[in-house]
Amino acid sequence: MQKIDEDSTQLAEALKSGVPIIITTLQKFPFVTEKVGALPARRYAVIVDEAHSSQSGESAAEMKGVLAGHAIASQAQEEAEEKALPDYEEEVLKAVAKRGKQGNLSFFAFTATPKYKTLETFGRKDESGKPQPFHIYSMRQAIEEGFILDVLKY
Repeated sequence: MQKIDEDSTQLAEALKSGVPIIITTLQKFPFVTEKVGALPARRYAVIVDEAHSSQSGESAAEMKGVLAGHAIASQAQEEAEEKALPDYEEEVLKAVAKRGKQGNLSFFAFTATPKYKTLETFGRKDESGKPQPFHIYSMRQAIEEGFILDVLKY
């Protein structure tokens, strides 16, 4: 396990050397791309805190691009060759793929205030096709178990 508390170079080295557990912030990933090069094909579990606000922007796409770069590049190249697209359109395909699901990435996300987009990204579809949370640890349950105080009572 390694806590990344310095910079993106430290993160790049941890990823390249295969550190099994890395603790870092999402904001370091956009700066890792040019330092890492191509990582070997690996599977990653990503634990996300405050998922309601962190998984739709450029930093999240860059993280996916770093951790799934090999798969993204292969997918984009295959699609470009299949459709006989010019090289610059392959780059567009890579950018689009970075925003989608990646087979080698498993996300475990936590938030107390899920937005609909968060549920779309991390939730499971119910019988009607609407996204639902995987699990709910309600405020009522947390109060009853003594993990938080009832603000209305105090």
